[in-house]
Amino acid sequence: MSHFSKIQTSLKDLDLLKKSLSDLSIQWEPELNRVRGYKDQTTFANLVIRQDNNYDIGFSWNGF
Repeated sequence: MSHFSKIQTSLKDLDLLKKSLSDLSIQWEPELNRVRGYKDQTTFANLVIRQDNNYDIGFSWNGF
């Protein structure tokens, strides 16, 4: 059973997302990276925010 949640958003400017995260002093990793989740499950995302609790936040581009 997967515990990754997918939500639909309307973020249209990746550079603005990166700048906003940086302005908030949130560390993020660019490019395709593994996202860690429940019970060591992983998936890939284009932008990853690592968390100390081993449950990462990832943003994936869907092509639109």
